Amino acid sequence: MYASIIVDVPVRQTDRLFDYEIPEKWEGLVVPGMRVLVPFGPRKIQGMVIEVKTTTDILKTKPIVELLDPEPVLTEELLTLGKWLAESTLCFLISAYQAMLPSALKSTYRKKIILQKEEALSQTVRSFFAGNKEVLWEDIDAHPDVMREVQLALKQGALDLIYEAKDKGSIKKVKWVTLTIDAERAYERLSAQAIRQKDVVQHLQEARDGLALSRLTEMAQASYATVKALEEKGIVSIEEREQYRDPFAIDSPLKPPLTLSKDQAHALHAIKQACDQKVAKPFYCMG
Repeated sequence: MYASIIVDVPVRQTDRLFDYEIPEKWEGLVVPGMRVLVPFGPRKIQGMVIEVKTTTDILKTKPIVELLDPEPVLTEELLTLGKWLAESTLCFLISAYQAMLPSALKSTYRKKIILQKEEALSQTVRSFFAGNKEVLWEDIDAHPDVMREVQLALKQGALDLIYEAKDKGSIKKVKWVTLTIDAERAYERLSAQAIRQKDVVQHLQEARDGLALSRLTEMAQASYATVKALEEKGIVSIEEREQYRDPFAIDSPLKPPLTLSKDQAHALHAIKQACDQKVAKPFYCMG
């Protein structure tokens, strides 16, 4: 048995299917839409199974190294949609499929098999759980004979597969300043010449829950040394707080769309016309 695979190398030279041999132990387990690990030159890379067949025109094929999923991550409909997307947008086929994958599959994760209906499982599969409700996929992956039963149990709903992702994003922290005493007592401790320090206290009093250090120094037109001096006097505290990112925040105002020149509009029209007619031809743009 052989599998036609699109490898995860988004360049023009590899934007086609490569045939790999399915090891005998995995025959019947490898299906379209499943991710696998395959040898590609001197390295091993991910690939997506597009087709499974009994023959190939390639004289010497390399075997699949590892199955990354116990069941397809993309359905037949999504595989077909990916081909249409690649043809319609002129993107690489693997890029179209990667866009369809859940974000959890693009981060560091662990695969877990969750027990749903223990009574529907064979004694062999039950033994892997040993009284637990879940087991790591790696524990089952080493036993191809059991994988067939697990794959069937996943289809029947007796088992469930989850991807436990580990967030690769680093936690963003900011220095946060708050008053440790009330404003009236703070003013009593400050001399008449400490104008900037009093401005800092005033802004913190109005903020109630404190302010980010960068925001505070900007509002009070004060330096970090001014705030640090207040901390040393026991009037404020400076601590690090986690800052949650706002995905909808816009750092700069949106700019209106640019108006195309006559030559630009003419060039764009020609390119769009070729795309609509599915005519592949080069365009040479100057400037």
